[in-house]
Amino acid sequence: MAKQIFNTTTRRVTATPRSKRLRAGGHGASAGVGMSAGQTAGYIDVPEDRGKKYVHMKFSDVENPSTEDDLLDTPSTYVGVYIDNDPVSSTDPTRYQWLRFQGEQGEKGEPGKEGTDGRDGLMVYPAGEYDMDTTYSSEGETTPVVMFKGEYYMLRSGKTYYGREDPYGTETPADDVGSYGDDSRWIKVDRFNSIFADIVMVDFAKLGSAVFYGDWMISQHGIRDGAESSEYQYFKDGTFAPNFAVNFKTGETRIGSGKAVIVIKNGKVTCHKMESTEAMITSGKIAGFNIDRDFLTNEGMNNDATIIMQNVPDGTYAGIGPGVLPPSNGETAVARFENTPPEHLDPFEAPLYGIQVKASGRAENIALSIGSGFVEGMAMRNTIIDPLIRSWQLKHRDYNVIALNTDTCDVTLPEMGPADDGHVIRIKRLGAGLVRVYARANYTIQNAEAYLSVPPIIVGANEHVLPGWPLNVESAGDSMELVWVRDIARTIDGTKYYGAWVQYKMPRDW
Repeated sequence: MAKQIFNTTTRRVTATPRSKRLRAGGHGASAGVGMSAGQTAGYIDVPEDRGKKYVHMKFSDVENPSTEDDLLDTPSTYVGVYIDNDPVSSTDPTRYQWLRFQGEQGEKGEPGKEGTDGRDGLMVYPAGEYDMDTTYSSEGETTPVVMFKGEYYMLRSGKTYYGREDPYGTETPADDVGSYGDDSRWIKVDRFNSIFADIVMVDFAKLGSAVFYGDWMISQHGIRDGAESSEYQYFKDGTFAPNFAVNFKTGETRIGSGKAVIVIKNGKVTCHKMESTEAMITSGKIAGFNIDRDFLTNEGMNNDATIIMQNVPDGTYAGIGPGVLPPSNGETAVARFENTPPEHLDPFEAPLYGIQVKASGRAENIALSIGSGFVEGMAMRNTIIDPLIRSWQLKHRDYNVIALNTDTCDVTLPEMGPADDGHVIRIKRLGAGLVRVYARANYTIQNAEAYLSVPPIIVGANEHVLPGWPLNVESAGDSMELVWVRDIARTIDGTKYYGAWVQYKMPRDW
């Protein structure tokens, strides 16, 4: 009998002159060529002449194909076969003997065996080897799994089990399952499924420090109720914050649970809390700024990168860079500072500052230097001494002092420190009472050392008011300006004084 090969559409066979027929046997869903429906074997006519013979095979979606378009080279519902001496298969459907290749739809079978119940959505956590003296509880959405004699058991949802004093007389999960079957409190867990499907464990050892639950992979350590904890079974109800968590479905990543909580979600990185002794970034880029060691510079030193910190409800604004003013008005500035909260005209509230500038530590300290241009809209602080005031201590921030006292009032000049020089106080008497001005002890620098002493008040070339004596503003309407001169030294009556207040008279023009 000729040998047939069924992995090509052209089949080569060898036959003797007596081999007039080639038997074809069915395999699987196929049937022999030249068979009627239901047959499992048949015959194909083979030419009697000697020589090489070829088996040709085509497939079709229709029972009796009539055109070349009905022929297919891949298995389909019907198969056609013929044998000749030509290695090239014909495209004429009538040359093929056709039969059904795919079987008819069979009758509906009997219902299959009922499968086991699916998981109830509980978060399963390994609770170690079973201990008769331990109470096991399935609380909320978590349940423990224990190992007993090499087998694993999971506690059913809402159940509690204490083997030592079990009211049903069982002492182990195996006893419970064996005695009560479907009504047992424990469910025996197949070891294979526990490893590859529901739970990953090796005799309840940790898989590194990770727990897999649903779409989440979380660390076994974190924070619960404000304290360090490994009770990761409470992750589902939100009371356990793992040190690390990643959602493989959404990509959400959480890093840290206590001192720092960083969440990466939807392309955004959010730091909810940061308590760190040191955070060092030595290189890289933030928006249009380059980070270079201890410097934050705009890229290339020539772009419009600007740092702006603004709190609209509080009316605060701090900006450094060329973009701190709106471009619509054509004005430009490189710095802008505002402190304009909603108005509260309460005299007892602390003052507001737009900017504080301070320089100290040298013999000469320049807090603000204006190289060119002018100061616009500048105002100096006013200090009012009420009519009933009898003594007043001036402070560094005082400048214009208006005395309305109706009786004698002693006004003490502010204390000056080693870095102070050139401080100005202007006093105007508008009340009926006498104003007596006293100097207090100030710091001066002599020979690189600081001295604390009460200075004189110099009123003329050879006129002065010694420490402890007042400089009087004699008449209502009189005024004067006093300037602190730190580096002046003068000997008066054999005593050398360092530093002095110098009076500038401001006469009335009447």
